[in-house]
Amino acid sequence: ASTMARGGWGWGARVLSALGAAGELASGASGLDVWRRLGEWSEHMSEPPPGNVPVASAEARARRAELLGGCAEDRPQQADSASAVSAAFAPRDEHGKPNMVIAEAGTGVGKTIGYIAAASLWAERNEGPVWISTYTRNLQRQIDTELDRLYPDPVTKRRKVVIRKGRENYLCLLNFEDAVGRLGSRAEDATALGLIARWAARTRDGDLLGGDFPSWLVDLLGARNTVGLAARRGECINSACTHYQKCFVERTVRRARRADIVVANHALVMTHAAVGGLDD
Repeated sequence: ASTMARGGWGWGARVLSALGAAGELASGASGLDVWRRLGEWSEHMSEPPPGNVPVASAEARARRAELLGGCAEDRPQQADSASAVSAAFAPRDEHGKPNMVIAEAGTGVGKTIGYIAAASLWAERNEGPVWISTYTRNLQRQIDTELDRLYPDPVTKRRKVVIRKGRENYLCLLNFEDAVGRLGSRAEDATALGLIARWAARTRDGDLLGGDFPSWLVDLLGARNTVGLAARRGECINSACTHYQKCFVERTVRRARRADIVVANHALVMTHAAVGGLDD
């Protein structure tokens, strides 16, 4: 707050007064070094291959009804969709030849709940993740919201559901540290960087584009000190980075290996399929 006040933050004096603070930090300190307060991600042993327990049509229908609750309107087409999708999770007859289901349903049927019902059952029984591939960030956000029905507890949902995107969607801690280091010559950036630091300490996954970062802040603070701090394509130095053990991207990659549901975009899924794996 002191750093932001020195940078011209309009609320600075009032916030410092409410905090009962003298308003000055030790020489050279900014309070924005959030990377020091973030926990490190953990490396786990490789997960065993998932099981092959199928999902019966009736079970997918029952899970769908459970997700909607007793007060939901009757949607027979949605139940039919959940039933049809369950066939994709049947055990394979031959190695390398997965079961395929091509299904189409009109707008308003409730397709998302239909396939979440079957996918969540399979993931629970077989202890392996199901990847849901989408076309847009908005669809990822919509599916993420629907998954609140399955995991109403935020702590459980954080463990069970992971949103995967390309690196350029996430806050890069190295870029942020560089921006903080330039405050000596750009004191006016303190307000934006202070708010980014507060968000980074509490964000679900560090997603600046379509995640829990308020998009309207970009208009107020400018792109350079908000979405401009993302991990730009081709610039990442991976394990050579001093923040590698706390990197939001690397943390998300590892969480996805142990999740039940992974919601990703088509580009990421197809790129991984082309290179033969689901890691970056």
